[in-house]
Amino acid sequence: MLTAAIPPSAQNLKSVRAGSSITITWEGSAENWSVYRDGVVLGMTSENTWSDSPTVVGLHHYNVYAVIGEVEVMSGDTITAELTIDDARQAEGPESGLGMVLGIIMILVGGAGIASTFIPRRD
Repeated sequence: MLTAAIPPSAQNLKSVRAGSSITITWEGSAENWSVYRDGVVLGMTSENTWSDSPTVVGLHHYNVYAVIGEVEVMSGDTITAELTIDDARQAEGPESGLGMVLGIIMILVGGAGIASTFIPRRD
């Protein structure tokens, strides 16, 4: 006799945004979970929480699937979280102090090197 059991699934997904990080939490009982953002697997965890730092601004869709053995059970809730431009990690700009001075010196040295190739050689 074959008996079917309902596989575990992630329920009541919640997202919390803190700066450029999004933390997803859920309820459910499975040994391992696979976490997906926008259809791409982020990784596997045995906890019922996952922290993510997307590098792209916009709306992100998260799925959490139970893993039984080597098989992902692709059922459960989906949650969306939005990362705005104000939340995204901003790349630091160029340094205005010593970095700028060294940059100008390197440009001048490079220019002198190129100019020296046009000076006729006296052998």
